[in-house]
Amino acid sequence: MISTIRYLKVKFEHNTFIHYRCVVYILNIIITTGLEIIKLPIKKLRKLIKSIWKLTKILEELENLSKLNNKNFLCLIIDYKTHWNSTYKMINWICIFKENI
Repeated sequence: MISTIRYLKVKFEHNTFIHYRCVVYILNIIITTGLEIIKLPIKKLRKLIKSIWKLTKILEELENLSKLNNKNFLCLIIDYKTHWNSTYKMINWICIFKENI
């Protein structure tokens, strides 16, 4: 993410960046670059969530564990590669879920 910001800063300083992109596109580039750093753990997390999603028995057991600990069970959040905020929500879900168990 820092390397992308440096790249954009250099482009703006030397006025070689003639075609101005929209803010969302630039934000997407920054986030995509940042996610490249943790590509392998995210890939493993996606695989884990997909396997939990497919096996309803595991999902029911996780829900029962949450009830035993008097915690609310949060539904699984499936990640879509084209929606960077879904990756954030998936990571946030697993962090909250880890604390509850």
